[in-house]
Amino acid sequence: MRAYAKPHSQMAVRAVRSVVLGVALAFGSAAAPATAQDSPSAYPGAGPVEGGLPRSGRFRLYKGRSAPRPPQSPTELLDETVGYPAYPKVNYKSGAASEKVIRQGEYLVKAGDCISCHTNKTRHEAGPAFAGGLKMKTPFGDIYSPNITPDKETGIGKYQKWQFRNALRNGIRVDGSYLYPVMPFVHYNLLVNSEVDAIFAYLKSIEPVSNEPPANTLEIPFNERELLAGWRLLYFDNQKNGYRRDPKRSAVWNRGRFLVNGPGHCGMCHSPMNEAGAEEKKHYLSGDFINGYWAPDITSRGLAHVSVADIVSVFARERGLWNGQIQGDMREAVHDSLRFLTAEDQKAIATYLKTVKSEPTPPAPISSEKLPLRAGAKIYTSVCSDCHSFGGLGAPQIGDRKAWLRLVDQGRDRLYAVAVHGSGDMPFKGMCQVCTPAQIRSAVDYMIDVSLNAPDQGKLARRSNFHSKFPEHDTLLEVRK
Repeated sequence: MRAYAKPHSQMAVRAVRSVVLGVALAFGSAAAPATAQDSPSAYPGAGPVEGGLPRSGRFRLYKGRSAPRPPQSPTELLDETVGYPAYPKVNYKSGAASEKVIRQGEYLVKAGDCISCHTNKTRHEAGPAFAGGLKMKTPFGDIYSPNITPDKETGIGKYQKWQFRNALRNGIRVDGSYLYPVMPFVHYNLLVNSEVDAIFAYLKSIEPVSNEPPANTLEIPFNERELLAGWRLLYFDNQKNGYRRDPKRSAVWNRGRFLVNGPGHCGMCHSPMNEAGAEEKKHYLSGDFINGYWAPDITSRGLAHVSVADIVSVFARERGLWNGQIQGDMREAVHDSLRFLTAEDQKAIATYLKTVKSEPTPPAPISSEKLPLRAGAKIYTSVCSDCHSFGGLGAPQIGDRKAWLRLVDQGRDRLYAVAVHGSGDMPFKGMCQVCTPAQIRSAVDYMIDVSLNAPDQGKLARRSNFHSKFPEHDTLLEVRK
């Protein structure tokens, strides 16, 4: 939405339209797919309990860092390093609840990756966990995450249980106004009150941090929370009793669906957004670009040739399906959340995802623009690295300078044509059907740039350039003659 570059009269028309459509300040979440009557176990051993570059015209959140400085060298093109916050020490004897309940809340907080948005981060360090202040960029201005530590002045120290429930499940602030849907209450609505109470007990059992996040900087009229009523009417399917179990499905499948659609809120990245910033149900989990990275199709179609065990390995090992380093927001999700899940829950998620059916994400509009190398680096990591990182299926390996010199000698336009249209073992657009030709060309440019800057030696043990900034996850790629 680019109304702010237009005359104020047009802005007013667009603002009125946004209310009618429920567009107003809908930047991040939408109703999850229809769910089917008991909530799955809220945490291991708990037993039964209650109840990126978006496509044109579609909105995405840009969490955390402001626009990164231009890369100084090819090895910095994928340097998306952020300081991962450490989970705080927990006082299980705080009196907020029993130790069992507090641990239940701790598990749910990790399953929901709450630390990611509620902790301020820069390129290489993180602020105090859960103290808020993370800037979230939207087309309407910036929103800062709140402090959810038990500090009584700047956090949730004065909250009552019912107020916390109302915020987490219903998107209602303490003062009665609406929360912006950057907070995934639409998904957390699938939790039941006992689960929310457990989360509250956990947060009340960590150290309070005095930190007042900056005020939101939103344009008029989008700073008026009352306008969210229209969006909620269209996109918030309030499940008053939480997740509804599908009796025709197994306990494992139901647990997986609860985690994906509830605390995991996977659709906020893996489902494309409509013009109101709500998830497109017909394209549920069929993939989309977020912060320049491709969040892949994780439906039964996209995972048709991926086993449950392979999916679980991504969560457990923090590596991609072909052993490459995960990049983008998914790297943060795995590091801060998915790796903490039990093996049973990881398997439940994979089991559910293998059954999801929806329509494919439509291709992005064709553009002839030339994209920067950083964009190409992200496309390479998301799509092309599956083969080009190690030379699979005969693909020229990135970093093999001699191989890429020979290819460039044939003409860069020819390389573009092969990559975009496919040839031999090279599939059409590298199997990224939603990628634009410009994005594919930028990935080719990136691979050429990295490879031609690689040392010209016979056999070279060389760090992958997109791993070089993360020594704990580095792999050695062998570049052959």
